[in-house]
Amino acid sequence: MRRGAFGVLSACLVACCVGAHGAWAVSDAAMRVDLSSPIVYCDAEWPGDQSQLVETLQAGIAVTLAWDLDVEEVRRFWVNKEVATVQVARTVTPDLLSHSWLLEDQATGITRRTYSVQEALRFLVELDHFPLLDQSLLQGQTTYRIVVTIAKHEGELSKGWWARLLEPSGFSMSLDFRLP
Repeated sequence: MRRGAFGVLSACLVACCVGAHGAWAVSDAAMRVDLSSPIVYCDAEWPGDQSQLVETLQAGIAVTLAWDLDVEEVRRFWVNKEVATVQVARTVTPDLLSHSWLLEDQATGITRRTYSVQEALRFLVELDHFPLLDQSLLQGQTTYRIVVTIAKHEGELSKGWWARLLEPSGFSMSLDFRLP
């Protein structure tokens, strides 16, 4: 009887901890790796509710998705070794007067305007053939893991020191691969 109660208590603690941070793990569901060229490319899609994003954008609220892509060498009896880290932040800012959306890549500062909410949504939720790293940094016969963490921010991004304390909800997914 004690063992059963401990199991239920453990499950409740795990559920509460995961629910408090708003992170869900999705493996292999919305992510692909292309190893056919000298560059490792990653395709990833935000697995969250896209209809909720459309409603938020149509209500005039800016949305930012911050993507953290980490490549690690998987080690069996030791902590995984970090190989590369890439951060991408994309913001869509609605302009209700002109019925358009301003698309901004925070890393490059490149902006463009679209009049299609579906194009704005694709810009936010998809990384299509995104260059991740050069294959020369990887070794053959070694297992690597790409971990993609996506955080959603609604409204203006806060630049204050307290912004790290108010982490937004997000998703995390991973995919293991080897060089061909």
